[in-house]
Amino acid sequence: MESLGLDLIEERGHNRRYGASNEPGAYVDLLWGRDGAVGIAGSGAIEHVGIQIPTTDDLKTLQQALTARGVEMTPIRERTYYKSFFLRDPEGLVFEISTMGPGFEVDEDLNTLGDQLTLPKWEGFRRTFLESILPKVKLP
Repeated sequence: MESLGLDLIEERGHNRRYGASNEPGAYVDLLWGRDGAVGIAGSGAIEHVGIQIPTTDDLKTLQQALTARGVEMTPIRERTYYKSFFLRDPEGLVFEISTMGPGFEVDEDLNTLGDQLTLPKWEGFRRTFLESILPKVKLP
């Protein structure tokens, strides 16, 4: 976790808290299994953890630092609303490190944000399917 810029803040038994501070949203709690026990994929299991950093330059700097430590990761990907890369910890948990922007205003006006279903380009082919399974929402 230190490689991601997260410091060990607190440790209690099998629980370790890493983060920038103890404020909500600024830390990650990891619960280590006893006697080599590991989690099992299924309902309630975490698929991946997202960590935001401010800018693309910060993203590149972190990626270079992780590469220097021998950490394997994906290339930086353009995700329309943000840029990110992925890596796995030794236990297999996926971390997505992403920028905070440019945000949803890339393709929507702030005054009408959320009035319609807007999809990134790579999901456009699924529009009909997604519209068929999403619940209808009525705005006040």
